[in-house]
Amino acid sequence: MGEGDSNQGVDFYIWRAKQERIPTSIDLSKRGVNVTSTMCYHCGEVEETSDHMLIQCSYAKTIMKWILK
Repeated sequence: MGEGDSNQGVDFYIWRAKQERIPTSIDLSKRGVNVTSTMCYHCGEVEETSDHMLIQCSYAKTIMKWILK
């Protein structure tokens, strides 16, 4: 796997996030997948949406601060 391969994966994930196509627990539940909870797996504070999972979640914020250090 070359160095450019990992960038394609990140680019694809970002594209999916912009299209709101990240498979969150709410989305999976709407598609008939049996999920134990639609609450955020990491913080448990609110239902898991793409926006929450990537931006609003306290866990995501901590990770982003660590990455940007």
